[in-house]
Amino acid sequence: MTDNATQKTCEGLSLVGSRITFLVYDGEGRATCGQNLPGNASLDAFAECVASTRLSPIAGRTFGDVIRALSKSGGTTRELCDLSNDRVVTSYDVDLWRQDDGSVGVMLVDVTGQDRDSSSIRSLSLELAHRTKNVLAVVLSLATQTARRSRDYDEFKGRFFSHVDALSNAHDIIAATAWQGVEVGSVVEKCTAPLRSNTTVTVASAASCVALKPNAVQNIAIVLRELQGACEASDRVSCKIDEGEGGTLDLSWSCEGQHDSTGLWTDMLCRYAPISLDGAGEIDFRDDGFCYRLSIGTDQRA
Repeated sequence: MTDNATQKTCEGLSLVGSRITFLVYDGEGRATCGQNLPGNASLDAFAECVASTRLSPIAGRTFGDVIRALSKSGGTTRELCDLSNDRVVTSYDVDLWRQDDGSVGVMLVDVTGQDRDSSSIRSLSLELAHRTKNVLAVVLSLATQTARRSRDYDEFKGRFFSHVDALSNAHDIIAATAWQGVEVGSVVEKCTAPLRSNTTVTVASAASCVALKPNAVQNIAIVLRELQGACEASDRVSCKIDEGEGGTLDLSWSCEGQHDSTGLWTDMLCRYAPISLDGAGEIDFRDDGFCYRLSIGTDQRA
């Protein structure tokens, strides 16, 4: 199924009697049509079953997460999964791709009865390859952006290695939970450099126990390390994290005294990280320091 012109709807497809089920989701992750649904399943029920299923036993993401991401950024992906529908477990080989109109096509091939050991290994291999590519993309972005903001190699080395260290710490705690989510308290404890005497970090008890998705953990680790790096020579630094309205998380960072405003990665703090975290970020520079505020959307909860 490579001709996007024939993939936008289910009209004209003849899949009855085959082991193939075809679905189309819009950019918000809602199913718009389906073909050759299993058993007596309705479109809404089966599409919701697919969207809520995790990609693999170790994945925090669901097919719904992938569908929404593909709709925004494009591309294709392939996964293996087991779906339970009316207490019947069926194994599927799943292809997903973005179509010309922004919708996402999902083709599920019933592979029930095939060698499950090899299927599980392939599924885990696909998951590992996906995560490895994501990590390499993040590291490459860190290197590129750090180089743009550094005056010389020594400055680049210090900033870049600090961010990679924060990313490494984030992955340690993510892996420890089998990619199921990490509590905010653990993120702050593990992903900040050793706190100096001029720095106070306060995490509200209600916010501390909120578990976040792996992607959110990575982004917050990099945000915290960037803020710390800019405030090494400051007189007083405080960080507060609390629950906001509607279940969001609010991070407030305040710096008084000397700080590195010219080298601060404001694009990441106010644009890239907030987009990835389904929230908003803003920074306010003053003569005697700066204040930074970041909100983290409820969709980033594990």
